[in-house]
Amino acid sequence: MFLEKNMKGESKMLKKLLVPTDGSDSAYKAIYYARDLLKHKIAEEVVILHVGPAIGENWGFYGLSKADFELKYQCVLDDAGKRILRLAREPFEKEGLPVETVYLCGDLAETIVNYAEENDFKAIIIGNKGFSKIAELLLGSVCDRVIRLAKIPVMVIR
Repeated sequence: MFLEKNMKGESKMLKKLLVPTDGSDSAYKAIYYARDLLKHKIAEEVVILHVGPAIGENWGFYGLSKADFELKYQCVLDDAGKRILRLAREPFEKEGLPVETVYLCGDLAETIVNYAEENDFKAIIIGNKGFSKIAELLLGSVCDRVIRLAKIPVMVIR
């Protein structure tokens, strides 16, 4: 499972868990699961990550790359992402548990996996369904892509 073993074969706690969130109900289930792992001392550190779209890179394809549009809507999306992270912190703060939040922009699955690998996370805990049903039909879910790309364990919360 996710628990590491020491030299004697005894389980020890996980060092770092990454929990990506888009603010959906499924993502909150993953957040509460991670909170409980931290609360019961199974995890040592939890980081909640929200990945917003990078408008300059992705939206130009649709002919929407004018500088004023980019600036205005990047700010709106950044504010929404920060609100999602603020709400995601609440279950930890109510229990007096430490949690870190990170906001990044880019491709959802690739950014999640790259951040996890670059920062030595031991596992990713992710909800199975997000908000983007149309994108899921066309491209596959973010959860599926994270599972395929990640080199560390991924726990999917339903």
